[in-house]
Amino acid sequence: MRDNEALPLSFRATGAWVLRPASVDGHIGLSTFEVGSLATQVLEWCDQRAAALLQSISLKSMLFALPDEQHLRGQNRALAICLHIMMNDLEEAMRLCRIDDPAAHPLMREGGGFTTHNPDGSVSTFLDQARDWIARKRRGELQSL
Repeated sequence: MRDNEALPLSFRATGAWVLRPASVDGHIGLSTFEVGSLATQVLEWCDQRAAALLQSISLKSMLFALPDEQHLRGQNRALAICLHIMMNDLEEAMRLCRIDDPAAHPLMREGGGFTTHNPDGSVSTFLDQARDWIARKRRGELQSL
């Protein structure tokens, strides 16, 4: 969002409209009491983890790490849709946008974890916006043929 572009990276990393892949836990420096040594161990672990991930990670592996479709809600659903779009699998992305979630409260529309308040007072969910974007992309592809 344009308003967020001017905000510091600390906000954009943890603020609105941030999609995160599954987190990884590690036990580092359990018997270390010196701050400098602990910091070094943490940075070494992060470097090793990043190097290993960069060699093996792909859009498909990120999709595989998500919950199964029955449990694909909120941010995870939005992430799955974005990954499918990045893989140019617009059919699957659109299908995921259209799935009704019977486990959601009937008064709460599960919209992919993100909403935008429009100038007219209406609210657009991530799913609404993703469906609209996919439709525009498809129309653009039809026109360019």
